[in-house]
Amino acid sequence: MRVLIVSIIFILCMYIAFVSGTNITHEAPLFSALEALEREAELTRIANELTQTAKEVIGELNECTAFLLEIETDLRERWGITKEGN
Repeated sequence: MRVLIVSIIFILCMYIAFVSGTNITHEAPLFSALEALEREAELTRIANELTQTAKEVIGELNECTAFLLEIETDLRERWGITKEGN
């Protein structure tokens, strides 16, 4: 979404520069701000991907934990072991 907004702002700036006859390439602060917004959008996208991956890993770990608990319960029942170790 931010990339779309940055693109629209960039296009509007280019249009204004064209209409006013200003060479926008000499407007370094404007380009710096646009580049910063693009970097922020890219970093946000990467952070979102990492968050999603972390959620998937946590889900897999939860499934593994549940599976191991089932095995533990089954073995305790088969061998008559209580949690106190009797």
